[in-house]
Amino acid sequence: MRMATYSIRNFRSCIPLVAIVVLLSFVSSSCSSHSAKVGEVTKTGNLAAADNPLRNEPLAEEESPSGSGKTLAGGSVEIPTITPSMKIGVIDLQRVAEESGAGKNSTFEYNLLAKSKQTQINEKTQAIEELRRELEEQRPNLSEEAMQQKLGELEALESGLSHFAQDAEAELGRRYEALYSSMLKDVSELAAQIGESEDYTIILDRGSVLYCDRNLDITDLFIKRYDAFRESKRTSPGESTGK
Repeated sequence: MRMATYSIRNFRSCIPLVAIVVLLSFVSSSCSSHSAKVGEVTKTGNLAAADNPLRNEPLAEEESPSGSGKTLAGGSVEIPTITPSMKIGVIDLQRVAEESGAGKNSTFEYNLLAKSKQTQINEKTQAIEELRRELEEQRPNLSEEAMQQKLGELEALESGLSHFAQDAEAELGRRYEALYSSMLKDVSELAAQIGESEDYTIILDRGSVLYCDRNLDITDLFIKRYDAFRESKRTSPGESTGK
């Protein structure tokens, strides 16, 4: 009977925690002064009749009562109009997770726990291998009763290892989710603060945008503000000063 080598599956430590923040994708949040304003009003397009097989003529447009865009006749779909006064910022959340001090600390903390669990798994695996070798060497001289006792010990160790590996992976999953939730909360709070204080109309995650002018990217500024924001929360009254 050959025992499979146990290791922690779905080992998240190989992905920076921001793989944590990489999942973030928010459409209304906020950032800082290195952003750009949209220079020209973009023109709204009309849906062609080919898009609607039930009609042969183009769909007419009506002015929206709000004056913010066009509404298709006979329907309620509104095409928004982008105005020159809109201020847009784009943040690369992957970079925030990988380059910010807070992101690096979270990744280190998670990897430290994962390494500890993997070390314990390796030690238990080694103990089982040693018992198996001992059993093979002593087999010719063991009585049937002694053989069954050794096999029972081996089975107990293997079962214990299997349960430990499952518990370790569950604990790592809980820790990952806790770190992710903490970073998500802080990133959202800071983006909202910057957006409101600096009059951003919208702040986007670079990961969900196919293309944007580099002048809209405010990632460097956001990283600096993010570390300061996390530190202020850590040291403010009512907040824990521990990690």
